[in-house]
Amino acid sequence: MLDVWYSLAPPDGPPLLDAEEQARHARFLCQRTARTFAQAHTLKRCLLSQHHPQQAPLGWRFESGHAGKPALKAPAPCHFNLSHSGDAIAVAVADQPVGLDIESHRELKDGLAIAQRVFHPRERQWLLAQADFAAAFYRLWTLKEALLKATGEGFTQAPEALCWDELDAAMPAIHHAGQHWHALGLALPGSTLAVVMADAQVLRNATLHELQSRTGAQLQGRPRCFPPL
Repeated sequence: MLDVWYSLAPPDGPPLLDAEEQARHARFLCQRTARTFAQAHTLKRCLLSQHHPQQAPLGWRFESGHAGKPALKAPAPCHFNLSHSGDAIAVAVADQPVGLDIESHRELKDGLAIAQRVFHPRERQWLLAQADFAAAFYRLWTLKEALLKATGEGFTQAPEALCWDELDAAMPAIHHAGQHWHALGLALPGSTLAVVMADAQVLRNATLHELQSRTGAQLQGRPRCFPPL
């Protein structure tokens, strides 16, 4: 099972945050970032409860795993991952480890310099051959970050040492940390999303929703589709 929800402009509503999340929320100096943080973590709690309704959204408890990756406290009924950037938010709930990244597009004044630091030489070769540099850059960036979130390494692993293959395919692949990983990507207006997991079949059967509204803990979403495989 893999269920992905996203929003490029999260609907307003009272946040559902525990004490630790409220403390983190209060430390943000930028109101836009604070709002996006609150909406992303509220979506996380509501989506977990949508799949496991025996637990209220504010009843979920979390801990930091390897390299700080957030996880549900044991016994955990599922895995999740969360991402937010600009106004965009995304959450994935799955029955196995999953990594997710959403990036709001910004002007890439130093795109080539960043690519030299974080992309593998073969990835850079593919990037420079693309007609749309920005779209290709964000495809690579989100794939890279989603993978490192799936494994729990984060950027403790040198990103330029990893190389995604089959970047022109609907489901790119990579061998890393002793296993094969697969990905789906989605180009959105002003944003790019990627989700990564080891089980290609589960990824093929992923469900995708664009969040439309929230009433209390109830989510209303529009079914969407990843690009056909």
